[in-house]
Amino acid sequence: MRGKPIRVLNNALALALDGHSLVVATYAVGRELDDYLPEKFSKTARQIEIRRVPHRYQVDPHRIGLSFGKIASDWALYRLARRLLREHFFDAMIGHDADGMLLGLALKRRARIPIIYDMHGSLTELVRNIHHAPRPILAIAERIERHLYSEANLILANWAHLKSTIGDCYTDKVCLLGDRPPVTTTTDLSHPAGDDSWKRENDIKHLLIYVGNFAPYQRVDLLIDMMHILKRQQTEVTLCLIGPAPERLAARFGVDSSVDIRLLGPRHGNELARILAAADVALSPRVTVNYPPMKVISYLAGAVPIVATDTAAHRAMIDDGRTGLLVPPTPQAFAAAASRLLDNERLRTKMRDISREEGRGYTMDSLMAELRQALARLPRTTQAEIP
Repeated sequence: MRGKPIRVLNNALALALDGHSLVVATYAVGRELDDYLPEKFSKTARQIEIRRVPHRYQVDPHRIGLSFGKIASDWALYRLARRLLREHFFDAMIGHDADGMLLGLALKRRARIPIIYDMHGSLTELVRNIHHAPRPILAIAERIERHLYSEANLILANWAHLKSTIGDCYTDKVCLLGDRPPVTTTTDLSHPAGDDSWKRENDIKHLLIYVGNFAPYQRVDLLIDMMHILKRQQTEVTLCLIGPAPERLAARFGVDSSVDIRLLGPRHGNELARILAAADVALSPRVTVNYPPMKVISYLAGAVPIVATDTAAHRAMIDDGRTGLLVPPTPQAFAAAASRLLDNERLRTKMRDISREEGRGYTMDSLMAELRQALARLPRTTQAEIP
């Protein structure tokens, strides 16, 4: 599950817990809430109605960015949202990311209700860092973003650096609403950090983990090369890669059986919590500059010492030397940092204690409070009837 749907789920659940009723219009792909949420949230989940576009508009959940299939799905999503506005009366619309916001703006003029821009990263950064777009495309993306800022009644930015991206003209609209780890990982942390039962069950001495997708910018190839270096050092270490479609990763890199790399596929809930508790070191080799990875929040919430690339995004989340080690994006640097942590139990314990304190800021209660403060700034209007 990627960071964007995790954010939508967390925010929807926080709003429902705070007494709001929601209808989520989304793509055909995805699981139902009853199959995903812990049982303690089953009653709250009834306040969240999930409406999906027809299955023929299915999109590839592993493909990042724009595609023709996604454009067709967005058109179907627009028609679904228009129908929902005819069926219900809403106090506000929330457009997630630039495409959701653009669809919402197309309906705002008819519905005449406030629209909230849930800004999970910058469109300009996306086309620059992921699509490597040329300057003319970047200029179009910048113009679109300025339009979104201008039309939004409220902007929920997920990271502080976006405030400077948005600019001073719209400061009065911007609320910082930080990402949280997947609710399924943090609501049942019955296994305290350092509980190595999962390692014993799987015959592992030292456990390194990576949690996330396997897109090229995540640089998982760096971790595979790191494992060959650790093997030459005679380190008894296992790397567990946790994420969707592991068979694609194996096909792309041809994972060598001479090193202990295990492709676990996606893991959720209590199972992921157990793995986090058992992990000696968590890894984030991501190289994008201004996209703070949500995996790091899960690492902090699980109180796992971190080795990550030394980027502005990671520096915003990881205190170098206290909650993790920030290193250059090379297999040699990652191997050296991992070895340092594996060889120093005292340092790992210290980092766990600090991470445990910092992880307390990523709770559902704090998310509810931030959303409550943000929504208090919305104007009160009456929805017009959609023709």
